[in-house]
Amino acid sequence: MNINGEVFDFSSLPEGATLPREAIGSGWFSGPVERINGELHMTLRLPHGPNPPKHVAFPEPLIVTEDGPVTLPTDEEYQP
Repeated sequence: MNINGEVFDFSSLPEGATLPREAIGSGWFSGPVERINGELHMTLRLPHGPNPPKHVAFPEPLIVTEDGPVTLPTDEEYQP
């Protein structure tokens, strides 16, 4: 996994295991990484400016099933 050029390899995390945020050593993670039913589950920080719209400050969970860039919510996507 690549987050803004920083590479993370969770391939050795076994099924049912949890890796604490502190063990990852990156400010991108705001919680642990877990492998549940073969899938990685994690919470990442989403940088934004002051006073973001609710959909940016509190985005819906993203489910990523393919390699490649992930589209994140931005102010430009907001449709009141």
